[in-house]
Amino acid sequence: MIFGLDNYISTSSFSILNSIILLLGVYRVGLVSQKFLLHNFFSIKRYNDIHYYSFIVGIYIVSYFLYIITILQLTSFLIFKIIAILVYLLGLFSIIIFFLNNKTILKLKNLSYQYYIILICLFGLMLISLSPITGADAVGYHVASSIKILNSGSFDTELLPITSKLASLGELMIVLGFSLKLEQFGALVQFSALFSLIPLFLKKKDSINFLILLIVLLTPITFFLISTPKPQFVQCVATLLIFSFLVNNLADYTKLQFKIIFFVIFLVLAINVLVKYSFIVSSSILYLYCIYIMYKKKLFKEIFCISIIIFIITILPSWIHRYLYFDTTFFNLLLSPLPINIYGYQQLHDLLSPNRFNLISLVAPIKLGGLTNFYGPILFIIFFIKKNSFKKYKEFYFMISVFFLIHIFVGSNLNRFFYEGYLWLMYIIVISELRINKYFSGYQLILKTQILVSILFIYIVSYIHFPGSFNDNLRNRLMTNVANGYSLANWVNKSITQDKIALTASRSLSLYNNETYQIIFSNHIDFKDKRSLRYAKFLKEKKINTIVFFGNKLDFGPFAKCVGSQYKYKKNVGSHVGRNPFNKRKKYDGWIYDFNYKMLPGCLISKP
Repeated sequence: MIFGLDNYISTSSFSILNSIILLLGVYRVGLVSQKFLLHNFFSIKRYNDIHYYSFIVGIYIVSYFLYIITILQLTSFLIFKIIAILVYLLGLFSIIIFFLNNKTILKLKNLSYQYYIILICLFGLMLISLSPITGADAVGYHVASSIKILNSGSFDTELLPITSKLASLGELMIVLGFSLKLEQFGALVQFSALFSLIPLFLKKKDSINFLILLIVLLTPITFFLISTPKPQFVQCVATLLIFSFLVNNLADYTKLQFKIIFFVIFLVLAINVLVKYSFIVSSSILYLYCIYIMYKKKLFKEIFCISIIIFIITILPSWIHRYLYFDTTFFNLLLSPLPINIYGYQQLHDLLSPNRFNLISLVAPIKLGGLTNFYGPILFIIFFIKKNSFKKYKEFYFMISVFFLIHIFVGSNLNRFFYEGYLWLMYIIVISELRINKYFSGYQLILKTQILVSILFIYIVSYIHFPGSFNDNLRNRLMTNVANGYSLANWVNKSITQDKIALTASRSLSLYNNETYQIIFSNHIDFKDKRSLRYAKFLKEKKINTIVFFGNKLDFGPFAKCVGSQYKYKKNVGSHVGRNPFNKRKKYDGWIYDFNYKMLPGCLISKP
């Protein structure tokens, strides 16, 4: 197996072009699937807005198909590549169709100025999504896990890395891109979900709707989520589509049509939980409301059968995989996506569910380091909603309130995990009646100012990041300045041979060209505990022979007696960098030592 992100990407303008073509292939899958379903089961021949939704529909279809063959271990590098090529050919076909359709081009020429502003925003955001992968979580485990899936044809089956257990169905679109050496495809997938917002927010084409859509597009957390291949934004938009459907479209469907509708809804909700366990909150809320609707329509038996089928074809295979490889019991399967039955994983689970909610940080950044982690003054718009709208949509305002309360008191309460509830709220506001008064006029001015500043911001960021996709020199400069751990990994890659198997104190695992494991697991265990022996056994079986440290002061931690002679040292090997330029960037030194794996487990030191 070949390791390292740089070995799975091609730095050139062709990589950008091919990523777009591959995405258009996914779009074609979604478009054809929607037309087939609407024409054959709903007798709908005028498709209106389905082009906007085709990206997200195609993403779910392709990723679910990849999930099934991956969980059954029927894949390989070659299989992934063949599937990617087929989707790519569909993308080429979509381009041909577009240029043959003169009506499409004429429609673009006749847009109002508001649409041109939307296009300006989308173009800037697209440039950011087409930039090199620099996000900390992405280079930490999303990319590393994707490379491993691409080569092994399976989801993770080993004890370490400890963070790789967080990877699942959502990484498969990244895998698809890497099979063709397309670095930009994963983030471009997240960006494409933005198109689904346009028909939702512009049902009524008035100035308020355009304003709110622009605010949503330019919300700092939107920018954060579409600028990385980290799977989350697509699923947030998918729950919004379901939410909006439940608000508006429960018309007089036939019994068969209701079955199809709720089968699709439940499938999407189950897939979301597989992508990221935190989606269990929104999925549960929407699922319970669907049960309520079907119960009123006397379809309770049907919803029970659909639920069982969806569970069998989505959640159950993942549970079986975790039971077979990690002995995770039923109760623990319900509590976490991690095998918390294994010593050390419960501590990681607790770390991933921080209790540090701050209401002010939702409206404005408390410090400059949080510039992409807030929603802005748009949240104050709830004070302009008329009482009759609260009454009309009381069920849905209640669902939004429950979502926020669960995340505040029970679930993960990092700001980005409120994003689904934020989208639901923005949608309800679009269809609600607002009190337009002198205060609202001043409020609109604040929002318009935010939009102008945000447009300027995304183009500055795209100017800095986007050129990194064109050649190796520009990419290396960008990664050095923005991707945390890149300088350290780059130095290590040049210092040791690729046959070395290493431990590293850095979390940016995917940047190493060697088989490498993170030291981070040692923070969650005490080697005095006999349950830790399985970790020592794993390191010994892997024949770890190199260990990498960084910092201002050398600290061997629990590995002090396992460390051999110093192999390399470099002062100021790198800096603590990130995508936010306002975060402090302190320099650190780097050390490479031999690791005496044959002395395990006796050489390990327990915590004081």
